[in-house]
Amino acid sequence: MKILYVDDEQSALDKFMKEHAVDGFSVEGCQDALRLTEKLNNYKKKDLPDLIVMDLYRTKSDLNTNSAAETNKKVDELVSRIGKIRKELEILVRNEKDPVGIDVLESLHQSKKLKHIPVIINTREGLNLLSDNLFRKLVKLGADWMIKGREPNVIRELINRKFEESQQSKKRIERDLFLMILGSVIGALLGYVLSIIGT
Repeated sequence: MKILYVDDEQSALDKFMKEHAVDGFSVEGCQDALRLTEKLNNYKKKDLPDLIVMDLYRTKSDLNTNSAAETNKKVDELVSRIGKIRKELEILVRNEKDPVGIDVLESLHQSKKLKHIPVIINTREGLNLLSDNLFRKLVKLGADWMIKGREPNVIRELINRKFEESQQSKKRIERDLFLMILGSVIGALLGYVLSIIGT
């Protein structure tokens, strides 16, 4: 598998490539996310990566300068502190809270009457505290999610989008069902007409 890893920090690039360029994985690095599309458009189709892993943020300072290094160092220190607090939060949530929303979502999906109702998970703790298995289950069940306390307009936008997606999906299902029934009726009529003509 060919992986393209995109990160403006050279140390992160080097670390990822060292850790993952093993056993059938080839890893290429790219430091400039803004030129990624242009870079990939110049590849031959056979040379394109099978998967892209990329950093979300890019340091605003020029790459590989002291200013960028200082910014990244400060970010790393804060992330480390956040990591310690996050660990405390994980322990508290694991010991005192139960992600019943996933079980409820699963039971909704098992009901023919209810499985088409869209669901948005609204959580204070965030989905990043879920185990990988629970997170995969949640994604598979198709729920969107948001963090409690967001601005009302952001929440309404998500609700409107989820509802619109649901309505479009419902219309597609109804159309497909209609076409399937229509095809069956036409097929049956055609078979009947052919049987009459054949006698």
